Amino acid sequence: MSNDLICPICGNDDPTTVFMVGTKIVCKKCIHYVREALTMQEMVHDINISDYQLDYALSKAQKDCAAKVLAKLQHGHDVLLWAVCGAGKTEMMMDSIQYTLSCGGRVGFLIPRRQVVLEVKQRLANAFAHAKVVAVCGGYQDDLIGDIVVATTHQAVRYPKAFDLLILDEPDAFPYKGNAILESIVQRTRKGRMIYSTATPSRSLLNRVKSKDLSVVELNSRYTNKPMVVPQAFYGFVWMLWMKLLWFLHTAKRSVLIFVPTIHMAKMLYQWLKPVFNCQYLTSQTQTKETLVESFRNKEYPILISTSVLERGVTFIDIDVLIYQADHPIFDQAALQQMAGRVGRHPQYYQGRCLFLCLKRSDAIHDCIERIQYANHTLSMV
Repeated sequence: MSNDLICPICGNDDPTTVFMVGTKIVCKKCIHYVREALTMQEMVHDINISDYQLDYALSKAQKDCAAKVLAKLQHGHDVLLWAVCGAGKTEMMMDSIQYTLSCGGRVGFLIPRRQVVLEVKQRLANAFAHAKVVAVCGGYQDDLIGDIVVATTHQAVRYPKAFDLLILDEPDAFPYKGNAILESIVQRTRKGRMIYSTATPSRSLLNRVKSKDLSVVELNSRYTNKPMVVPQAFYGFVWMLWMKLLWFLHTAKRSVLIFVPTIHMAKMLYQWLKPVFNCQYLTSQTQTKETLVESFRNKEYPILISTSVLERGVTFIDIDVLIYQADHPIFDQAALQQMAGRVGRHPQYYQGRCLFLCLKRSDAIHDCIERIQYANHTLSMV
């Protein structure tokens, strides 16, 4: 059955799920995302763009990648920026952001996690001092219009046809991964080209590269030019994992970030450890995420237990990482690689330990370690 109605948000034209209510089109498929009747028809802001500024110089490899990304965009191609954790992907996209702004365009930067939105917004605001950079996420929705809009992925619904350059960070992560409605909403925010930025591209993105529907720029080295820390996997019964965890904490010379697969386990592990160790825990239910993260950065406590909410985007100066029950089904290869990538991200603190505690072997653990070893091998050949 044909239908003349098309949802302006997600493009749905199924007559059983999109219909008129008064003078408005209502779509059952994406109504979950449209909680506020807000339409951004124009983003008007006077801008005086000069060159962006960084507090440090990019490496030759980073400059080469930045130039390749911009060249591909200028030739009309969407780009997959595939670079290892800690490679400096945000900085490698700044030439493209600068070019878009200098042409009078607007930039959207969509990120899965609220915490990372706030960090990236500050980094871009520091670099692009003459542009208006706004963060749009929970608790930050008073100012929605900027030359650069850094937002959580769900906020894309506010910006139909708004961005001349759209950057989608971590497209292989929740909530974008496997969500056809959200994918459609995100695609409808763009007027121009798009960059997908990740260390762990999904199979669908790699298939688009293979079919030449998507250009790729790849970098297997961090900006420190040091190899990534290769995780060590320890297998045993639950009591053996517990003993190994205690040994790891007692021998730690750095702060320790412990990842666990569930909220229940985060709370349980915190209760077990707090009589002995100065620690805190953080989950998606935590109301003070930013405060806890900053306290951990400032070493007010040496141990932070977290679910996957901190697996991507956040940077800590000098830490070890332990993943408890790394074989849990919720931890796929991409998640494990991202969590391991929290170690050794600073030029002065490029060493550290990463330990997987596992009840059994899994393909995700094997693939994660193999991918990091491959990246390090590629780096050693340069």
